[in-house]
Amino acid sequence: MFKYNNCQFSLLKVFVRNLSKNTKNLSKKIKQTPILIDKNNGMNRKFGADFYGLPCIELAKKLLGQILVRCIDSERRLRCRIVETEAYLGPEDKASHSYQVSTVGKKIGSTYLKPGSACVTSVYGVHLVLSISSLEEGACVLLRAAEPICGAEEMRRQRAIFLQKNSKNPLIVNKSIRIHRLCSGPGRLAAALGVSAKLDGEDLTKSNKLWIEKGPEEIAESQIVECPRIGLSIGSGDWIYKPLRCYILGHTSVSQRDKTYEKELQIASGVLSEDGKLYLK
Repeated sequence: MFKYNNCQFSLLKVFVRNLSKNTKNLSKKIKQTPILIDKNNGMNRKFGADFYGLPCIELAKKLLGQILVRCIDSERRLRCRIVETEAYLGPEDKASHSYQVSTVGKKIGSTYLKPGSACVTSVYGVHLVLSISSLEEGACVLLRAAEPICGAEEMRRQRAIFLQKNSKNPLIVNKSIRIHRLCSGPGRLAAALGVSAKLDGEDLTKSNKLWIEKGPEEIAESQIVECPRIGLSIGSGDWIYKPLRCYILGHTSVSQRDKTYEKELQIASGVLSEDGKLYLK
C-alpha cells in the first residue's frame, strides 16, 4: 500500500476537493446547455428561388442529398437528408394530381404556385405526403424518403401522434423503429416531420417552418438510380413504366429498391460487366 506523510495527505485532500468543485461546475454548465444547439444554423443557407426553378425531372435529381429542415417550434428542429424522390410532370402526366384538374380547365392547387412551394396532399384520405413545385405548371417533385440526421426521437413522437389521430389507440411511441426507416416512404416522412395541411403552399425560400439547405456533398449521376414510380394505379397507363423515380444507390433509407435498374446503372457506370460480374481494378 502507498504511505503518505501529513503534508502529502493534506495536498491530496485539497486536490480532491478542487476536482469535486470543478466536476460540479461542469455538471451545472451541461445542464444549462439548451437541447437545441442548432437554433439559427441553416437559416442563411436555405436555397433560394433559383434552386427550384428547374424542370421537374432535373429538380428531382438535384434534391437528392440535400437537407430538409422542419422547424416545429423554437425548441424542436428536425433535419433529414433527402434520398428518394419522384417527378410528377403536371397536366400531361396521368399519375399526377394536376392531370384531372387540367381536364376540367381549372388551374388550382399548390402545384400551380411558383417553384419552391410546398404541396401537401392527402393519399387515400389517410396519409399526407409532401411535394415541391417545379418550373412547369402543375408539376412537382414528391419527397419519398429521407435519412434522419437530427431529432430522431421527436420524429418517432410525431409518427405516434399521427397514428393516434387516425385511431382510438392511446399515444404510444414505437422505439423499435430503426432510425434509418423513420422517414422511409412519403407517408412516413410527412408524419415524422409533423407535416400538416397548414403547410400546403408554404414558400420554402422564405418559410421559417419548412425549408431545404445544401447537403454535405453532391450526388454523382453514377449514384442516382432512375426507375418507375411506385404505387400507381392502372389508370395511369404507360406512365406507370416511365423512369421518374430517383434514389441514391445503396442507401438504407430508400423505401424500395429496384434491382433491375440498379444493375443497369452499374453496368452503364462501368462497375458491372454486361453479365453482371463485378469489375475488379
